[in-house]
Amino acid sequence: MSKIFTFPHQPIQWGGSPHDFTEQSAGGAHNLALGIYTTELTQRYIYGTRYLMWDGRVFKYSKSLSAAVHGYRVSGAADNTIDGWSTAVATTVGNRWIDIAVTGRVADDCAGGYVQIYDSTATLSVMRGIVGNDKSGDTNTRMYLDHPIAHTVTVSDNTEVWASPYAAINGGDNYICYLGVAATPVAATLTNFWLQTWGICIVSGGGAALQVDATNNKDLVADSGGALHEISTHENYQRIGYMASGGNATGAGPLVMLTLSI
Repeated sequence: MSKIFTFPHQPIQWGGSPHDFTEQSAGGAHNLALGIYTTELTQRYIYGTRYLMWDGRVFKYSKSLSAAVHGYRVSGAADNTIDGWSTAVATTVGNRWIDIAVTGRVADDCAGGYVQIYDSTATLSVMRGIVGNDKSGDTNTRMYLDHPIAHTVTVSDNTEVWASPYAAINGGDNYICYLGVAATPVAATLTNFWLQTWGICIVSGGGAALQVDATNNKDLVADSGGALHEISTHENYQRIGYMASGGNATGAGPLVMLTLSI
């Protein structure tokens, strides 16, 4: 268990680029550090860790539930709850931990997730990030928090526990929301990879020709399968960004400015 994050988690910039430990140590053919274009089973960072590129592109460290193809959207899991609703275990102001009535957890497998605490009087609801957790006991799991508890929690209160949305990424058609675009193809499930969430990107239009039209529609939205459309005829779909450089009638392009998460 850990009371602090056990993997790097601060925004990563030049001088602290994501490292690729696999290919060189395994005697790979390229003998290169591939950085954000690495896919591997070993976790190196807290899920959701942010990486900023030189031109403002943003990537988030993620784990796949299914294969993903570069250029296509990936989405969050349909249900990413670790514990949907439990009676709280009492804790006092200033504590940086809370015990949750959930079992079956291994040490630190909830790190990067979130705890929501609901006051029994329905007058207060607060959220904390999880930086680590104990291995589950017979009845409870102790979660260590990114900030102290600011009010007394009693056994009349309730809690919910959520994993990081970046810890359960779907690359197929199990569409929940458009979270980003994989930096590189992800061939296996439960694979760690980097997901682009902001900045210039090439995204498949799902077969549609996307180009700035006579009415100057530039905003892009995604349908329930992740295909892109101009916003003019699909105003209720999820907005994912805008055309940074228009495509053409044959379906090439456009360059997309993703505006999902900074």
